[in-house]
Amino acid sequence: MHFGFTYVEILIVLFLSLIFTFVSLLLIRTVLRGSFLVINKTQKIMDKMFLIDYVGTEYMKECSKFLEITDDSLHFLNKSGKRVTYIVKNVGDTWKVVRKSDGEGNNVLYEGKEPVSFSLVEHLWRLNVGKHSFEFPINPFSRSLSSYSHPQDHRGRPEHSPLRF
Repeated sequence: MHFGFTYVEILIVLFLSLIFTFVSLLLIRTVLRGSFLVINKTQKIMDKMFLIDYVGTEYMKECSKFLEITDDSLHFLNKSGKRVTYIVKNVGDTWKVVRKSDGEGNNVLYEGKEPVSFSLVEHLWRLNVGKHSFEFPINPFSRSLSSYSHPQDHRGRPEHSPLRF
């Protein structure tokens, strides 16, 4: 018995293996890209959830209830039942407050103000806690949520926080 292959058969096998390799690499790239997108989106949601937990419970005293997160805004309900909206913009790995709508038809523009350094939480504190002589301490060398600290809680998160990382 002779198992000889013609050049055409060898070329067909090489072509099919090349197609299989290309499709496999394409699938691997798609899966990895999807994983990174999910991780990135999850990180953004976690940053916003931390903002809601910290800001909503600690200093947004005029807001009685958190309503929802969208891709570019945080929505709260104030004590008089009006919707308060913070419009935010993601700039690299930071958040910037673009505008606050207070539910009374007043829009406060924040564009061009002091840039955000590392977190929307810090920016909101700087914008809205002017009457309190309180510096919000953040470790600028860490992007983890545990780097955020609170004066009454040295574990890195608000004392009565239901959100644990």
